[in-house]
Amino acid sequence: MPAAVREGTIDAVYRTLTTADLDDLAKQRDVKVHTGSGNGNGIRYVVLDFATQPYGTKTKNADPKKALADRELLDRAVEAWPRTRLAVVRGGPHHVLNDLQHRSVAAEVVTFLEALRNDLVPAIAVGASAW
Repeated sequence: MPAAVREGTIDAVYRTLTTADLDDLAKQRDVKVHTGSGNGNGIRYVVLDFATQPYGTKTKNADPKKALADRELLDRAVEAWPRTRLAVVRGGPHHVLNDLQHRSVAAEVVTFLEALRNDLVPAIAVGASAW
């Protein structure tokens, strides 16, 4: 993947690259490398499927309160990490880009990539909403 960035075949990388790859790419004038603070460089994705995760609705030991605990822990962790964003796809399976919500998920990814160009400041900020 680093070679494709160097050659201009792809414009963005959303998977973790090695530190050596990031250092190498940062030396190129036409490549902008964004790194974050925290546990290493990169963007992390976490998928919680409330149907199949431990204590999920489709497991034999289903317990909604225990299943929700993972999400609450993740919420607290995100609040503690600087420059972190948590997007939740309600009812989305682990393959959300191939499911009914694919357009909304793709829009969220595009919004994030656009914000990368502006030091993670989104182009659109919702001030208030009733939905």
